[in-house]
Amino acid sequence: MGPGPQILILALAFAAMHIPFYGWRAVPIDFAAGLVLGCVRAATGRWQAGAGTHLLADLAGWWLR
Repeated sequence: MGPGPQILILALAFAAMHIPFYGWRAVPIDFAAGLVLGCVRAATGRWQAGAGTHLLADLAGWWLR
């Protein structure tokens, strides 16, 4: 299938998983975040890079509240 379609499918899944937390209005930003995290994973070849990026985003969001 290749990395492009896989990233799109997983970005959709990422956005869908966040609907219960943030609602439907956040789907576009969650989809974009999924794309970024997927690209980080594809660029590095390691899932830890995406997990670390997600952690930093969560910490930044918590700190900015």
